[in-house]
Amino acid sequence: MNKSILITGSSDGLGKSIALDFDRKGYNVLLHGRNLTKLDALKTKIINLGVKCDYVIGDLRQENVIEDLYNAGVKYDIDLLVNNAGLYFNDKFENTSNEIFSDLISVNYLASTKLIKFFFDFFKTKSDCLIININSLAGTMPSHMESAYSASKHALSAFSKAIQFEANQNGISILDVYTGAM
Repeated sequence: MNKSILITGSSDGLGKSIALDFDRKGYNVLLHGRNLTKLDALKTKIINLGVKCDYVIGDLRQENVIEDLYNAGVKYDIDLLVNNAGLYFNDKFENTSNEIFSDLISVNYLASTKLIKFFFDFFKTKSDCLIININSLAGTMPSHMESAYSASKHALSAFSKAIQFEANQNGISILDVYTGAM
């Protein structure tokens, strides 16, 4: 039986590359993104490689999208959750609106923690599950003109480190990947 993976932000860029890599390894792939055209094209490509593929479309700032991802992930019986979706913003602090701070925290931090919270009990019933959080070096070394972005990624880093103990006790592995400029 094939293992299954859920990748947020997988219609383009790194998320798309992760999806294509795991389908070649025989994983069934559950995609997520906001662009229907790109998700449809990637789904077709993955299915043509011989594994199951579907997607959930939506904005991670909406609670119903998080719930839809969880429901689809349970249906797919995922073994691997990749929190890849993210927003980037680069400007002076004085030019960073409260809305931008809120959007970055919502997508880069809260969406990942909510998905982990949803899947934690589900993963505890299985064995050999993995959560991968795609983070940023800005989450460990804040950068000039990236106050909101760095804060959102630092929060994800701290959260992930804090729950690793509980996760390991329950047979769940957590891996944080810190990328540079993509």
